[in-house]
Amino acid sequence: MTSPVVGGVYRIDTWVSGTLMPLALYLIDGEGSDWLLTDTGCRGQVASLVIPALAGPAPGSRVGTGAVCHAHAHHFGGHAELL
Repeated sequence: MTSPVVGGVYRIDTWVSGTLMPLALYLIDGEGSDWLLTDTGCRGQVASLVIPALAGPAPGSRVGTGAVCHAHAHHFGGHAELL
């Protein structure tokens, strides 16, 4: 589920793969350029959650930068998918 937070910022609510632990990823509008993604979730979540989530606010856009909050696999596991 994707929901707006403030202008140009969207939250993707999901779960850590294989658990019921909530996880929030944030998409930030690059205002004319690529979007920033804070944390990339677990492996596979960029393709399954993030790319479809962009279709709502910005069809045809792409994530150009991924920022990691801290070094847990559920925060950086999807970075390889951004390459």
